[in-house]
Formats: sequence, C-alpha cells, structure tokens
Amino acid sequence: MVLAICGVVAGVADNIVRPLLLRNRTHLNELLLFISVLGGIQVFGLLGLVAGPTIVAAAMGVFRVYMQHRDNLEAAQS
Repeated sequence: MVLAICGVVAGVADNIVRPLLLRNRTHLNELLLFISVLGGIQVFGLLGLVAGPTIVAAAMGVFRVYMQHRDNLEAAQS
C-alpha cells in the first residue's frame, strides 16, 4: 500500500509538476527533448526518463562552452 502511494506521488510530481515548473527554464528544443527521453528509456530503462535529457543537456552545455571558447580564441588571433 505504501509503495503504491509513493509511486503515485512520485509519478505525479515527475510527470505533471516538474514540466510545469521547468517550462521555460530548459533550453532544449522539444523534439530534442523527446528524442532524448526515448533514447534514455531505450538505454537506461525507466531511469532514462531523467538520465536521457540530463545527459543531452550536459552535452549541449559543454558544446556551448567549447564554441564560445573557440570564438574567443579566433577573435584574439585576428
């Protein structure tokens, strides 16, 4: 019984409340987010609902930092 209640509360919080709170805070395209969720589920199972978008967001952040650093180096050399 306790397991069912915890599962319902966690499911509601993860599937309804989190998207409402993070609606405009994520800088990922909706299609990229959808693909990352599907890929995360494919690779990690149920944990992939969170792990997939997290890995994609981290990779995008690293890529943005790299691009800014590269642009700064090119500007300094010119």
